[in-house]
Amino acid sequence: KGYGFKEFKDKLLPLKNLPATLKDRIKLTTYNIVKPPYLNEVRSVQLAVKMVEDIHNFSKNELGMTIEVKHEPTVISDGSQEALLHSQRTPEGKRRFEVLSYFSVAELLAQLIEKKLNHLSKFGQRDDMDSFRDVSMIVSLLAENMFSPFDFMVYNAIQRYNTTRDVKGFLLDIRIPILRSEEFQIWEQSFCGKENSALSRLVRDEFFTQSGDPRPLTEAEQKREGFQVNLWHILNNIEYNAEISGHIRSHGKPSTEWFQQKARETFEQGGINVLFVRNPIFVDNGKGDPNIPLLSGADVHPSYRGNPKAEKEEDRLPATERATYQVEVIVTNETGDPQSLWMIVPLKTVEAPKVNISEPLGRNRLRSPAASSAEMARV
Repeated sequence: KGYGFKEFKDKLLPLKNLPATLKDRIKLTTYNIVKPPYLNEVRSVQLAVKMVEDIHNFSKNELGMTIEVKHEPTVISDGSQEALLHSQRTPEGKRRFEVLSYFSVAELLAQLIEKKLNHLSKFGQRDDMDSFRDVSMIVSLLAENMFSPFDFMVYNAIQRYNTTRDVKGFLLDIRIPILRSEEFQIWEQSFCGKENSALSRLVRDEFFTQSGDPRPLTEAEQKREGFQVNLWHILNNIEYNAEISGHIRSHGKPSTEWFQQKARETFEQGGINVLFVRNPIFVDNGKGDPNIPLLSGADVHPSYRGNPKAEKEEDRLPATERATYQVEVIVTNETGDPQSLWMIVPLKTVEAPKVNISEPLGRNRLRSPAASSAEMARV
């Protein structure tokens, strides 16, 4: 916002002299945008950790009051600098701004856990912004416009930690994406190079013996993880469903009400209680990109053909093969608490991922050797 840490401290230091009865009534929160357009993901996480360390030292040694840091992962909103850069490509064909990987958000939390500073941080939800087009996510390896099948697990792990502050629960919720997904292996190699991520270290220490054998889950852990596995299958049945994509493509934008009902029925048939399904958001990050083909076929509804006189910008240009609907579904989890699920349903059907997340785990397959304490201190 145009001011630095010195100005921040100068504005808060007068609170130091308040009576204790007044201090107890004040809650201080500062916000951190994770991955603004001028930082890459590694540097964004490093600076976020440094910010929490600086805030902690200031609040403990100078102010005498706790300050919480709320980390807001970037979203791409129409008209923003992120949207402009996301629409542009380098000569190599890469977007000049990529959405933040939710593995990087989880890594931020993991590094704070290792430094015992996690109690000072919370993480924003995807819909904290009033207007957005693309959200921070784990992108599918099969299609740039789709969530990875493991995305909802990582998002849930972080949001559930927000409310429970339960580190062991966070590690259990994120265990499958860390151990099963190729997306994590690719992210870790890109983010950490030859080192291990904090996520790998924490999951290894929690769920494997020193000899590398997996420890058995407790009955409660099996129930909690089993619920997420059930959701994994249900979400895949919706997002990669040729019938659903075809119906939306052929019946146009008014068919979103049909889709909301279809999604609710699919969850309930899988034994999941649905609290509500939000209105789907039409997103087409291929519009204006000459490299992305237009949506074609005899079954494409006229509402996706484009209307230059339309009031909304999204309706003026014809839809591309990247066109999707994003929708949030709120269900109750295995303990009866609400859980937010984000889905992306493409207009052009995408092939379902071929991953078996139910096979028994073998020995520890996380990368080794682990990063040394000297390496961690440098990070």
